[in-house]
Amino acid sequence: MQQILEFIPQRGVLTPIFLPGAKQLPPEAKLRAYGCQFLNVGPLATAYQNLQVIPSWQAWAIVGINLLGGTNGFQLQIWHVGKGGQRQLNSISLPSPLVCGAAAKPQWLLEPELFLANDSIRIQVKNLSSTQNDSIWIALWGGDVVVPE
Repeated sequence: MQQILEFIPQRGVLTPIFLPGAKQLPPEAKLRAYGCQFLNVGPLATAYQNLQVIPSWQAWAIVGINLLGGTNGFQLQIWHVGKGGQRQLNSISLPSPLVCGAAAKPQWLLEPELFLANDSIRIQVKNLSSTQNDSIWIALWGGDVVVPE
């Protein structure tokens, strides 16, 4: 039986499945995902969560899935909240198939987003079903980084 670590690429090894060719993984980065779940979001309802980032971290990709699936799915908005205010990572709210990838094919950010220690990530989801509750899971993939002072 093979160990699970044999299937996970090691730092510095770039594969088209796990890391984009255009973005290089910093050699000192420790891979980490920040994720949250929104269980039983009512029809056309909106839910929020805040995640605190410790230590400094750089986001590369968004992954999301919902229980209902379908083409409408859910709307997703993500904000980077720091000492200087907040900045929206995606400026408009789009249906989930357009902004979220799956674990096998994540949605890579156009530019990596650097979160300093103690910044936070604010995630908002809206169930687009007008008749059913939905459960939604969101994760941002990235890596811990060292920020010189």
